Amino acid sequence: MPIYYNNGKNTLAVNPVPPTCLMPGDGKYMLGLSVAAGIAPTPGQVQEPNDSNVLFEAVNVNDRSIAINLAPRPMGGSTPGLLVQVSADGDPGAAEIDIQDAAVDADGAYLTPNNAVYKITAWTLNGAVYTAWTELQPESGRFVTLKVIANPNGVKFTAKAVYV
Repeated sequence: MPIYYNNGKNTLAVNPVPPTCLMPGDGKYMLGLSVAAGIAPTPGQVQEPNDSNVLFEAVNVNDRSIAINLAPRPMGGSTPGLLVQVSADGDPGAAEIDIQDAAVDADGAYLTPNNAVYKITAWTLNGAVYTAWTELQPESGRFVTLKVIANPNGVKFTAKAVYV
């Protein structure tokens, strides 16, 4: 998965790569690779991560995932909600991934809200992977990204966000 274009620049320069716009019910892998093990990607064809082909992605501290844009609900309605599920390929220990939001898609505009649900730190062993999740209801930021705060065990991650 491409890294966030302005990652680590901490400027208010708008990201030149438009984020994926999600409508209610849509999901997007924010972290994860999409090339199946042992199979080279098809040249000239984007192979987006999905539930059948996503692989764990190596990340570094302070890396930012791609951004998503939560579209307004058609015909109005309640404020958007977001479910984020992160999986690790090994014991993440004290790993932390923060959900950050902003009104403008620029690296320096993203902040972690002052609420513990925006910090993913509690991991549960599910079979061979460790999983953590949070539900943000409502999520009032227009743009959302994930930022790796700690990864002491150097594990790889996948992360999927679903507009609820």
